[in-house]
Amino acid sequence: ACPINADALPFVNQIGNGYLSAKKIKFVGIIDEDKAGFDKWNKKWGAKYLVLFNKNKSTIEAYGAQRSPWFNVVSPTKSVTKVDQGYSSNQLDSLNKMMANAAGTKAVALKLSGAPSSLTYG
Repeated sequence: ACPINADALPFVNQIGNGYLSAKKIKFVGIIDEDKAGFDKWNKKWGAKYLVLFNKNKSTIEAYGAQRSPWFNVVSPTKSVTKVDQGYSSNQLDSLNKMMANAAGTKAVALKLSGAPSSLTYG
């Protein structure tokens, strides 16, 4: 397991879990595990948003992800409009505002204490 991803997940989950009721957008995670691996992971992390299983990493590779965490913003026409390679307090805040704007709602209140100030990835 990637220690950087584990550090990022409490912040990522605030965003992913914060937009569950949004009608115009979806936050989706992809994990390189099968259902049993996901169940073990999610028991610890509590992701309520949709997480796809991709044990063979075909979808992960198709989106060009080379490190973790990796964020792709995908438009309704299925084109990638933004890529973030890693996470930071500024990146998380920007992603949160982008999601709120796309959802037509107020941004989720994030607790970013402890998030790195520069992009960090594993």
